[in-house]
Amino acid sequence: MKTQHKFVCFFLCVACCVGYMLAFCFSGKCSITKHGVVMVLSTGNMNFEKNAKFSNKFLKTGKKMPLEVEKPESIDEFMQRYSAIHKRTNKYVSEMCRMYRNKIPGGKPPLLVNEKHKIAYCQTAKIGSDVWARALLILAGNNNYTEVMKMNGKQVIQAKKKHVKQLSQFPDLQQKQIMDTYTKFMFVRHPLSRLLSAFNDKLSPENETDIHDQQFKMIYRAIGADFKWDNKEKGNKVQFKDFLNMVVNSIYSQNPHWKAIHTSCFPCNVHYDIIGRFEDFENEAKYIFKLANVTDFKFPRSKKKHITNSSKLDTIRSAYSSVPVPLLLDIYNKYKYDFTLFNYEIPLAMPFKE
Repeated sequence: MKTQHKFVCFFLCVACCVGYMLAFCFSGKCSITKHGVVMVLSTGNMNFEKNAKFSNKFLKTGKKMPLEVEKPESIDEFMQRYSAIHKRTNKYVSEMCRMYRNKIPGGKPPLLVNEKHKIAYCQTAKIGSDVWARALLILAGNNNYTEVMKMNGKQVIQAKKKHVKQLSQFPDLQQKQIMDTYTKFMFVRHPLSRLLSAFNDKLSPENETDIHDQQFKMIYRAIGADFKWDNKEKGNKVQFKDFLNMVVNSIYSQNPHWKAIHTSCFPCNVHYDIIGRFEDFENEAKYIFKLANVTDFKFPRSKKKHITNSSKLDTIRSAYSSVPVPLLLDIYNKYKYDFTLFNYEIPLAMPFKE
């Protein structure tokens, strides 16, 4: 009996190991070949399976293994790669729009237009909007790079109203021509990251600039916090979960800084050539400028000093860890079509349901 018991235990251990190995391989992190199990990383264009065999060969012979240098990507290869990415993105968004066509509202987006380079941009707060506003000011030719970078946020808004045209300012016939022929683009961002960024930039007591803006003082009062502007006691600080409660329940829930993206740019009404991701901002901007024939242009950096990097997964998890599940469900329901249309996953183990 003891021998039989040992055999069963041994068999179960082997089965578990094989099962784990198969699961690991089906996840794309390894490959089973005639040479055994080889680790495969799906990063870049390098063939790690080939390199693993190559490495073993040199270990056996004792020779020094030469370094394999990855060939830099040419601009043509870059453009082809991002063209393919955006074709897939547009196809996916179109499919989701058809699936939820009766639930997603339509409308006309407030596009900013540059006639020289034939681009039209849907500006959405907390998704690089300040940086794009500065870029469009420079492209409009009324301000140089140095002047634009010296402007604060309010000055950028005022200059943009003066020098950057909106689609609605053009005659109807010209509006149609712009919509038919210009490169139209918008940007998206993970809803949870965007909300955290809005709180940190606009309502966190640690932010000494925007917090004193009259608009956000009103919102602070709407949250119901007993906050005194000259009192920095911990008990008077609005918490992130209080902000989230306001986002789903208050008359200020449609503030542009946290309004749902699909209700700002209406991607089911407008066929955007590019739906860029904030998480890949620099490459997306490079692709847009190349399409628009913008050369020798230094993309302006945002003047804002961020308190935290609200796009990091660990930062998002930490911020939302103390938020009650019912409130998280309310947040998901408010932004569920942003999650759905733009293919964002929820990075937390939460029981979100449609």
